[in-house]
Amino acid sequence: MSEIPKLINQKKNSQQLEITWTNGDKTYLSFQELRKFCPCSQCRALGHTGVDIITDNYDIERIHPMGSSGLQIVFKDGHDKGIYPWAYLKAIAEDRALQVLYGT
Repeated sequence: MSEIPKLINQKKNSQQLEITWTNGDKTYLSFQELRKFCPCSQCRALGHTGVDIITDNYDIERIHPMGSSGLQIVFKDGHDKGIYPWAYLKAIAEDRALQVLYGT
């Protein structure tokens, strides 16, 4: 089981999601990165074809915890299909998102 954060802070002014993990480490993810690396099947399919999924409006409207597994992020562009597991959020921060999504 992956580590579960103890605090999630949506920093609207800097457009970052701050995750504080139980060991005290912090992860910072830009809203744009989160939208770019959306793990839903539609976005993954577009990524395979080389289509850029970033829209002009990647602000986050809402965040829904998905139990102990991760977060569902609702973007202001209406996109709400991505469920971001905790390990995947760490992979985005460590610049390993494409490896996790596509096994490259």
